[in-house]
Amino acid sequence: MTEFCRLPDSELEVMLAVWKQGGQASAPEISQHLGRALTASALHSYLKRLEEKGFLACRKAGKVNVYTALVTEADYRRAESGAVLEKLYG
Repeated sequence: MTEFCRLPDSELEVMLAVWKQGGQASAPEISQHLGRALTASALHSYLKRLEEKGFLACRKAGKVNVYTALVTEADYRRAESGAVLEKLYG
């Protein structure tokens, strides 16, 4: 099983928004699907961190950046489930 670093809730919320869009979305689309309002600067910081962690790739499409998930939601859930079970039961 692939191991991923555990995402903080704020970054996981951004990833959930990307996954909800089919694994590819622009910053405005992500912002629209978040459960709370974020400044453009805060969202950009989250997106940049997710890129650095290998969860997202970014490409320019006209005037906007499009972010593509490099990790599927199913793979992340599987890894998180395994980590929780390992902590609880060794």
